[in-house]
Formats: sequence, structure tokens, C-alpha cells
Amino acid sequence: LYTWLEYRTKCPVERTDENMNISFDLIETSRKTIRPNGVIGKSPLCSILSIPKQSVFDYFHTCLKVHLPVLISKWVKLLSKVDLNKADIYLSGILYPHSFNRHPKKLSMFDQWKASQMRTFFLYVSLPLLIHLGKCLPSAVAAHFSLFYIYIRTLIFFYNRSDVLAMRPFIECYLEQFSLIYDECNELLSTHVHVHLWEQCLQHGALAFHSMFVIESSLNHLAKMAHGTVSLGEQISFWYSIDRYLQSKKKKRTSNIFLQNHLFDYEFFDQRLAQQYEKQFFDNFYQFFGHTNRSDIRFSSRFRCGLCVFHSLAYNLRKKSASFRVCVYNSVCSKLFCFGEVIFFFHYQNNEFFFFKQMLCSTSLYSKHLAIDDRIIPSWSDRIDQYFYTVDSSSISFLIYPCSSLLRKCIFIPFEGNEILCTNIDHELEHD
Repeated sequence: LYTWLEYRTKCPVERTDENMNISFDLIETSRKTIRPNGVIGKSPLCSILSIPKQSVFDYFHTCLKVHLPVLISKWVKLLSKVDLNKADIYLSGILYPHSFNRHPKKLSMFDQWKASQMRTFFLYVSLPLLIHLGKCLPSAVAAHFSLFYIYIRTLIFFYNRSDVLAMRPFIECYLEQFSLIYDECNELLSTHVHVHLWEQCLQHGALAFHSMFVIESSLNHLAKMAHGTVSLGEQISFWYSIDRYLQSKKKKRTSNIFLQNHLFDYEFFDQRLAQQYEKQFFDNFYQFFGHTNRSDIRFSSRFRCGLCVFHSLAYNLRKKSASFRVCVYNSVCSKLFCFGEVIFFFHYQNNEFFFFKQMLCSTSLYSKHLAIDDRIIPSWSDRIDQYFYTVDSSSISFLIYPCSSLLRKCIFIPFEGNEILCTNIDHELEHD
């Protein structure tokens, strides 16, 4: 066990290269088999990297594969079959962008979820689901989990290092209260290691950029290139070389892959949907441009911005994906951004625009639905409201925006009545 009380009482010294070298010397000079400070022996890797600093904890395993399943298992035990069915219906009603290949569906089958499903569930759905279940779970469970949620979601992707420094009280409060919410036997190393992630991010950057998602995916791909049990490395090397050669023949190389911004897929445009919004569009077109010259308008269903592709409601092949739900820059709004759905894109006068169904921002704060105390951590409520916004789906307005106003995609989550919960996808490329 790695209890928080013992950790705070002893205040163990941070492991450094210097004290590890001292441990190595003790092992070499001692005739007895000893393990000073838990060190077994010197690794050949010590000559090329700093083990204390460069051997990082991976949130792919610590958070998504170990700790989060433990928490979900605790929640599921407290839920009846009716409550679980309620949770499953809630999860199945959420649509995701096309870049999300796997979606969390049934909470009762969480032990069969892939890591990518766990990631999607944790980042966007976990906290709203706990609040949605309401009285089915103790109120302290959602409030306590929100500490861990804020901590990990902030560290996965951030713009300002000051946000990382602000995360320390969240994880310390979470671990301090952990034994009060769950059994003390769950205070394992897999729970405790999260306290070091904020320091790791200060040195190595956001968790999304040094996680095992890419490596695990690559290893799975490479493993499919070998068959049987003989000469696996040779098989992988041979077929990998062949695969790279064939792929190089198919792909076109470009130097501006991160900078390209253009409309495309003019042939997959839903003309019937455009006709439904024809009056609203040309009314806004006249207000925006000051005339109704339609000859130069060219409609499109998709827009590429660097490596991200935005869909519209007019895209015929979008199926059940929701890459048309976006957050846009709006200088008039007090938050400077608004949420809604892209109806279609269009090209006019050598510029790209989109016709937008904008939803009215609600004045209610999502944090009010959590039993949290800002006296413990002053920014607790603000952090929750930074990730979740409520909009009124019954109060909409139609507007035209330049494509440069597109900020990011977002996920719409059912809330109360006509209100919808919106949460931004800050780093979509991690899901693709």
C-alpha cells in the first residue's frame, strides 16, 4: 500500500541521478545482496538517459488501463440494473466526430473497452454521466472524482505552464480524500503515482505527447506482419520494408500539410438540405455581403484545416459522425466563442465561409450541479465550467462566419430539457 497519510508524514526525498549513483556504488562494494533505496543494480541504459527524469509515467496505463477501471468497477457495484440501463442509454445517445474510431457504449461492459474507449469516456463523458445518474450514486463520488478529472484533463493538453502548477492541490486533495470515498486497500502504487504527473509535465510537456498510445498502436500493427514463432524480427523487418515502399508509391508529399486550408467534396453535397435552409441563408448572405449576387457561390460539404477535417450537415457520407458540431470565435459573445452546427460551407469571392446554426449560451453554470466547496480549492468550480458549457438548443440563430473563425470540434451531451452540454475537443489528433 502507498497511503497518502504515510507519504505526507515521511515526505520521501525525490530520487535523483546522484543518489542512484551512490546506491550503485553501495551495491558494487558490498559483498551482501542489498537494495539501497529500492535499487537492484545498474542498468546499461544509465549511460544514455537519466532514469529518474526520463523514465516517465504513462497515463495510458496508470490512468486509463488501471486506475479508471477500478473506479468504474466501484460505481457499477453501487448501481442497480435499472441504473445501468439508464447509463447505457445515456452513452448510446452521444455522437462523436469521425476521427473517434471507438466509442464507449455499455457501462456494464467497461472491462471489455479498449484504451481509446476509456480515453473518450474519461475526457468527455465520465463526469456528465456521474451527474446524470444523480441520486443513484452518493454525491461525494462525483465531487471527489471531479478533482481527478480536472487534474488529468488539464495535464493531457495545455497551453500555459501555469495551469500545470495549479494542478498540484487538485491531486493532493483527491488522494487525501481517496480512502474516505473508497476502501483503504485501493491506495496502491497505481493510485499514488498520479501525484507525480504534474511535475512530469513541467519537464516533458503534456501527457498526450509522451503517452504510449502511438507506440502501442505501432506495436500492434507490426505484430500483424509476423506469423508463427520463427524469425519474427526478420519477418517484421522484411514486410515493413515492403509496406513502406508500396505506401510511398500511393502517397503524395506536400510541404504545407499543416498549413493547408481549403474546401473540398463538392460532389457529396446534400442539395435537399441546402434547399431547406435557402431562405435563412440568403437573408444572412444579404446582411453579411450587402447584396444577393449568387453567381459566384460554390457550396461544399467539408473543410480541411491542417490535419483536421470539419464536416457539415450537408455532407452526404457523414453517417452517425458529428464532425459538424463546432466551437467558433465570436467577438460579440462575452466568452468570445459560441457553439453550434455547421450547415454547409461555401466559397465566395476567393474566400471560404460557412453557414452556421448557433445555439444560445445558457447563463447556468455546470459546476452548480456538483457538491463542491471552493473554500478547499478556490478555482475548483471555475475549472469545471472551463470544460463544460450549457447551451439552449431551442434558441438558435443563423449566421455566416469565415472559416478562419472555426476553433475546434466539440461534443454535445444531453443535459436537462432543451439544454445541451458542450465540451471542446482540445487535441483531436490524439484520437485519430
